[in-house]
Amino acid sequence: AMILGCSLWAASQLAGINTIMYYGASIVRRTGLEGGESFDIWVTVPLNTMQLLGIFVCYSIIDKQGRRPTLLLSMTGVWIGLLSIGIGFWLDWGAFTVLAMCGYLFAFGIGLSTMPYTLNAEIYPTEYRGKCVAQSTAVFWFSNFLVSLTFLSMARWLGNHGVFFFYTTIVIATEVWFYFHMPETSGISFHEIQELFADHNDECPSSDPDAQEISRKETEETDIDSGELEMRVV
Repeated sequence: AMILGCSLWAASQLAGINTIMYYGASIVRRTGLEGGESFDIWVTVPLNTMQLLGIFVCYSIIDKQGRRPTLLLSMTGVWIGLLSIGIGFWLDWGAFTVLAMCGYLFAFGIGLSTMPYTLNAEIYPTEYRGKCVAQSTAVFWFSNFLVSLTFLSMARWLGNHGVFFFYTTIVIATEVWFYFHMPETSGISFHEIQELFADHNDECPSSDPDAQEISRKETEETDIDSGELEMRVV
């Protein structure tokens, strides 16, 4: 479970999202588009708005379609967007590149920006949750730092198009990994989610009997509350 949680955060950052967030105006200027003194401000507004719209879409489909399909849909859109940005730089198509950036941010908002939060809140056993969340958060910030630190250097070494082709490769590889290793957690109880990772949890049992008892009681209470809620809804 922790490997999945950390992988989600790493994938979200290694997709290059903060290159757009931190260097968005600079990237747009590299496409050849220029403007006045307020250009940097105005160009970031539609970019950030596209990600917000993607998050609204995620909110409307995440429980209907499920976590897994939503994430895979988002990642497909993300690598298509990154590939399009790279092609736009390669062929010197300024307007196309900016549109590709908007599409990339919209696709990122649909799942890759939100799913790490959602899954990391659902998949950990109670006795390990604090440590697992802390470690996955550390992976998030380290990945964020790594991408932010290396983007400008990679753009010089690989070219503006090459760095986005590189991010495309990372997203495709991680999407394939999630396709084979990420279970669906939507619409099932906390106890059932733990059973999905039972084999991994059995390899690392808690050494604290009190923690095991607390986990068992909380799991039972969660299942009882879920059952009562379903009865009230019916």
